[in-house]
Amino acid sequence: MADAIAVTASGVFGGVASDTSASNVALSNATGATSRWIGFGAGGLFILLGFSPKLSAVLSIMPTPVMGAIIVFVASFMIVSSLQIILSSKPDTRKTFVIGIPLIFGLSLQAVPELYAQVVPWLRPLFGSALTLATVLAVMLNLLLRIGDGKPNEASFNHE
Repeated sequence: MADAIAVTASGVFGGVASDTSASNVALSNATGATSRWIGFGAGGLFILLGFSPKLSAVLSIMPTPVMGAIIVFVASFMIVSSLQIILSSKPDTRKTFVIGIPLIFGLSLQAVPELYAQVVPWLRPLFGSALTLATVLAVMLNLLLRIGDGKPNEASFNHE
């Protein structure tokens, strides 16, 4: 809720939206540091940095190898955390297809992009990024494979 309010306020006042990131969730999972006091301290530091651009510039200087190591560290925890969530219940055939097929297509687009050179023009935007392709496929398969699964619908309409 707080994130939604902050993003809305940023838009109303013409600012840049601030948003939470998956890397922060992975970092808190890796370190176990989830206290609200850490958040208050970080918020205070960001407010201070907002009023002192020179201090911000000094703190933002980071060697490229260090940034690369941080990305590998955080990405590792993001991947494992997401797999733990996905596989927290025993995967059935539907879940296997919804997870596996997008992963295969996304990885194949990254590894062998020439496989998709002959895609029709109106589908090319989907094949511009492995993340886009995998996400769209996962959403579409999830919706398609839910048809006829026997689960009751969430929404109900009153017929009077």
